[in-house]
Amino acid sequence: MIEKSIVKGLVEEWLEGRDYFLVDVSVSADDRIVVEIDHAEGVWIEDCVELSRFIESRLDPAPDAGQQDSGAGARQLI
Repeated sequence: MIEKSIVKGLVEEWLEGRDYFLVDVSVSADDRIVVEIDHAEGVWIEDCVELSRFIESRLDPAPDAGQQDSGAGARQLI
């Protein structure tokens, strides 16, 4: 299971230098991650995509060269 504190730390790392703020982080028993962020002027979808990819890249590092990724470690980020 993914630790909520790890995801929160990744989100806080991504937020550094940005005007967004963290509202909530939740991780379900089946590792579904939900991150809520906000901004005084609204939230842009491009930033949500960037944050989602940032978290995913830190939780699912690329497989070693020569290994095939079976997708078994994939996570769904919302």
